[in-house]
Amino acid sequence: MSAVPSKIMVGRTDRTMVVKVIGGGTMATSLSVKCFLLTAFDANLDRVVFDLTECSYLDSTFMGVLVWAARLAATRASGWAKLVGVHDRVRSTLGAMNLEQVMDISEEPMTEELHLRALPIIEGPPEVRHIYEAHEALASLCPANRERFARLLEILEAEQKCPEDAEKDSPHSR
Repeated sequence: MSAVPSKIMVGRTDRTMVVKVIGGGTMATSLSVKCFLLTAFDANLDRVVFDLTECSYLDSTFMGVLVWAARLAATRASGWAKLVGVHDRVRSTLGAMNLEQVMDISEEPMTEELHLRALPIIEGPPEVRHIYEAHEALASLCPANRERFARLLEILEAEQKCPEDAEKDSPHSR
C-alpha cells in the first residue's frame, strides 16, 4: 500500500482549534498536530474540532493523538473535542478502536467557514516516546486495543529504555 498524501490545515475560532486532515492522518503528521494543539491549549483554547471531510485514512499513531487531545480538552472546564465530516470508511476504523468513548463523532461537516493555514510538518520520524504515548492512549480505551497493541508497546517501551537492545528485538532486524 502506498502512502496516502497528507496535508494538515489549522485555524481557530474564539476558543476552538480546528484541525483539518486532508488525505491521511498519519504518524508522519501526528507530532506536528500534537505540538500545534499543545501550543493552543497553552494559549487557553480548550476545544478542538477535527475536520475529516477530506480524510481518507487514519493510522493508529494519529488516532492515539486524537485520544490524547480529547482527554486533554476534557480536563478543561468547558473543553471538548469532536470529529466532524466523518465518512463511513474512517468511521468504521474509529469505531473499531472505540474512539467514541472519548469524543463525539459526526458525519455532518463543519458549517462555519474559517481561514485555515497549512501546518508545517516536522521532518523526520517521530520520537519513539511520541509513538509509545499515542499507542498507550489508544490501548487504554478497551481490552481489545490493549491486546492489539501489546507487542508494539512492549517493543517501544524497551526501545526507550535501551535503544540498542530494542533494535535486536525488532521484527525489522530478523
